[in-house]
Amino acid sequence: MNKFGMLVVGGLLSLGAFAADEGVTLGGYVDAGYDWSHQKGTADQGGFLVREGGVYVGKKFGEWQVFGDFMFGDNADAHGLNVSQAFLSTSMDNGLSWKLGKFDGLFGAYAGQHDAWTHRLISKGLLQGYTPDSHTGWTGSYSLSDMLKVSALVANNSNPNLVKDEGTGHPDLGVVVNADLDAVKADVGALFKTGGYTSDTGSELGYAVTANVHGKFSGFDLGVFGLYNKADVKDAKSDFGFGLNVGYDLTSKLGLNARGEYLDTKSESIVYPGNTSATSVTGLKNAMLGTVGAQWKFSNSVVGKLDYSYLKADSATKFEPISRVNASVVANF
Repeated sequence: MNKFGMLVVGGLLSLGAFAADEGVTLGGYVDAGYDWSHQKGTADQGGFLVREGGVYVGKKFGEWQVFGDFMFGDNADAHGLNVSQAFLSTSMDNGLSWKLGKFDGLFGAYAGQHDAWTHRLISKGLLQGYTPDSHTGWTGSYSLSDMLKVSALVANNSNPNLVKDEGTGHPDLGVVVNADLDAVKADVGALFKTGGYTSDTGSELGYAVTANVHGKFSGFDLGVFGLYNKADVKDAKSDFGFGLNVGYDLTSKLGLNARGEYLDTKSESIVYPGNTSATSVTGLKNAMLGTVGAQWKFSNSVVGKLDYSYLKADSATKFEPISRVNASVVANF
């Protein structure tokens, strides 16, 4: 056996021994499939891809926990390996908890659930692109009751869509209020971002407000979400958007899903993410995106998904609508 093979085997044995230890979390997922897109006047584009995958590992020491989440695949930066999360956290008996390091984003409809295994649809849509997927810094939460929690955030800046001419070393400041009413969950958040200094405008401050309501009723999985964004408080321009998610399980294996979104941007341009062959579409101003899909549960750990999306938008030049088909098999382990 060569040295690389010995290294892999040794690593797997070490992980196995580590996972057998008490208080250890070890798991992950893989999302692989095919993407295809069509736009009038351009060649159809598509191909197979490993859309994303992840391996996570954690260890609890009483009230303390260390956790790492490592992402790979075509959605990772430069098709490589990303550190999606890496933090130290603690939870106290008085209802106070905090994290220090890199952790999932606190804002938007996909807050705290950015891996593909948790989603009914393959794509995350337009509005999620305006909120950070992750933060690097500190967040603390306090549970006022079993139903109400307040969280605060101090972290590095992370998403240029939210503030123009953003520089380094300028922090995000945020607050989120979460309500859990069993069948209905809701949150309202505000994210304040400081941009870089420019000679013509000076220092810039931007902010975004998000709101989400999610509930399950009579077999339906419903979600309503919205966003208001001001990239520069000195600028009269602002952005807003809203959307609706609907899911319904016809059987224990077959589920149907739909999402509609509208995004109106004045201070920034919309970015519609590309697929494995097509580059992202930029420069859009008003966009409507509709997505419908189905999912088939092969087992408790393997789900197949098929989505169709249709994007209509305005731009400085004539923009032809884009149709896109995504197919995936997602396995959780």
